[in-house]
Amino acid sequence: MKDRQIKISIVIPVYNETKRLENLYKINNFFKKKKYLSEILVVNDGSNNITTKLLNKLSKEIEFNLIYYKENKGKGHAVKTGMLAANGNIHIFTDLDLSVAIENIDNFITDIERFPVVIGSRRKRNSKIIIHQSSIRELMGRVFTNLSKIVLGLSISDFTCGFKCFSKESSQKIFSNVSINGWGFDSETLFLAKKYGFKIKEIPVKWKNDSESKVKFPGAIFTSFYELIRIRSNQLRGFYEDPKD
Repeated sequence: MKDRQIKISIVIPVYNETKRLENLYKINNFFKKKKYLSEILVVNDGSNNITTKLLNKLSKEIEFNLIYYKENKGKGHAVKTGMLAANGNIHIFTDLDLSVAIENIDNFITDIERFPVVIGSRRKRNSKIIIHQSSIRELMGRVFTNLSKIVLGLSISDFTCGFKCFSKESSQKIFSNVSINGWGFDSETLFLAKKYGFKIKEIPVKWKNDSESKVKFPGAIFTSFYELIRIRSNQLRGFYEDPKD
């Protein structure tokens, strides 16, 4: 795939992110240096007035598409909304904290023709955690990974790393059927990727923890476990079946 044929859509969910909004400059500057076409979609997931006003101001300084709705619906809903609105041939979503540096994109798009779903992993060989989470958060992360493997039957090393890349075809198919609005949506997207026959590749990444993370433990673990059960229940009820298939 030649550079001039590539068009990347990058989706960034935002919820009360005043301290992180400056990272939109980094993302915009990165794409300005690239030869391929790109678009940035910022999904304002019902943020407070301060964040909303800042985003509106930034949209006049930086080129990005702003999607906004008043009610906070969760990261899963925000990502789904952005991915379904994306126009590119390659769809990526990432967190605004840039725990995985934006420069990693080049490594991901190299593999997208052979692997319609390419995801970042903090647990593959050659991955590196620059700034660790607290020991309890790391433990809970491993617990959730193991629960996802058991409940959903997936052999993935890292479900929740916030940097995932999809071909246009896989993105449209998967996110049209995503039903989880909370943190468990990562596991649902990978479950659906496997169900619909899209090959998944994990890429080791350098990752740094953001101390301002909005994930609240231990409550998030219990909520996410319930969401895993919902995914399996949806599967048993035929929720993910396509009438056209």
